[in-house]
Amino acid sequence: MIIRQITQKDYPQMAYIFNSIYPYYSYTEEDIRFEYEEEAKRTNLKAYVVEINGEAVAIAEYYKSRYKTPDNRNIIGLGIYVDPRYQGKGIGSYAYEFILKEIRKENVKSVVTHVLNSHIHSINFLIKRGFYEIYSYYELELYLEKISIENLHNQCKTFENIEVISLKEEKELDKLKLYELIKTIYHDMPSPLLYDFPDFKEWQESFFNNPYAIFDSFFIAKKGNEYIGFSSLNKENDEIANQGITGVIKDYRNKGIAKALKLKVIEHAKQKGFKIIRTWNGCSNYKILTLNRKLGFEFKRSWVLFYKELD
Repeated sequence: MIIRQITQKDYPQMAYIFNSIYPYYSYTEEDIRFEYEEEAKRTNLKAYVVEINGEAVAIAEYYKSRYKTPDNRNIIGLGIYVDPRYQGKGIGSYAYEFILKEIRKENVKSVVTHVLNSHIHSINFLIKRGFYEIYSYYELELYLEKISIENLHNQCKTFENIEVISLKEEKELDKLKLYELIKTIYHDMPSPLLYDFPDFKEWQESFFNNPYAIFDSFFIAKKGNEYIGFSSLNKENDEIANQGITGVIKDYRNKGIAKALKLKVIEHAKQKGFKIIRTWNGCSNYKILTLNRKLGFEFKRSWVLFYKELD
């Protein structure tokens, strides 16, 4: 058993491992390439495979997390993914010990990782190594065949002096104002840790070069020249789209604007032929969770965020 850095030749097997562990998603080689080449530049991702007899059987990685400690220290995120055919053979422990040694070189004191709450063996693995749960995220799905476009239109409120338009319809898009809006929404969301939002340059490169973005289904709410709300849609595959962050700045909340934004995204997703919309909610983000449930989103699974202070 050896551990080595990943190469492009590993991408098909890495996609296979991820799809075996998470069969409800659909990872492609191109997804792996984007994550481990393009996104890796922004997160300083370091990734390895565990190999047995020439076959990659596990992935081990760490990266700079967007989370920070309450006293503003960096946090490292880690992930270990073992082919289900090889689980229970000590491979995860081997990969974890290797990754932990590498993380200690980064001069950080805290690590985080996300685990599906149904993966009991992974949760036990983490608890035995000193991790503890600090938050949960709910994953919900909306089945679009149950949704009537006519009913969507009937639910849409009209607002005096407020319009909801797509990014493509905004002829003179102010990227800096959009950045400040989305940054504000992120900072207003409930979070167990500080969230280190990227600077304008990094955000712009990531946002506008996102290969999954469906920009005519990215919507902003405007009052005059002021951007006050946002929601988005990203393609996962031909049948499934993911609704990203939805939010409204404080002065305009509780007026139905978030609902109007979400309804626009749902309408566009249905028109484009998607069958399912996925979205994720923090467990304490009660208002958006309640709104999603009212719109017909159904609970599917939850992710648990685990945290550990290094010795």
